[in-house]
Amino acid sequence: YRKTYSIDPRLAYYFNEEWGIEVFYTMFSNKENDTAKALISTNVHPDVIAVKNQVGALLHWVPWYAKINVFNTILHFDWYFSGGIGSLNADLIPGSGSSGIAGSTKSFTAYYLGTGMLFHVTEDFLVRLDFTNAWFKAPSRAVTGDETFFNNADFAIGAGFRL
Repeated sequence: YRKTYSIDPRLAYYFNEEWGIEVFYTMFSNKENDTAKALISTNVHPDVIAVKNQVGALLHWVPWYAKINVFNTILHFDWYFSGGIGSLNADLIPGSGSSGIAGSTKSFTAYYLGTGMLFHVTEDFLVRLDFTNAWFKAPSRAVTGDETFFNNADFAIGAGFRL
């Protein structure tokens, strides 16, 4: 029920060509999407867990390094897999079925798995594609109910610089 944009600065250090660590902090901008607006117009308010930000650390494993010819220029890229742990903060917004219960902001422990590619445009500049999924345990109706696992999937396109 949300349209979300994010800013996701990351800092990575590679011990060797195959293993590295990365820390990240992601800030999210959440707005109601058209589906939520249509429901609210009929006086139905959905339960929403709106992720505000997350911070974590990932272990990277880079099993594949390759070269590709792009317009007669050799482009080097790495394909990596990552896993880690962090903290995810979210606004818990009760829906129509939770009358009398106030919303709140809560922090959750999150477990991350992801994959991505690093395209080395020059020796010091790279373009990256990242897919990261976070799993966290929260109440099934945002503010009430038994706890169950939810996930928050992010796909990002970014740029990086080697120091």
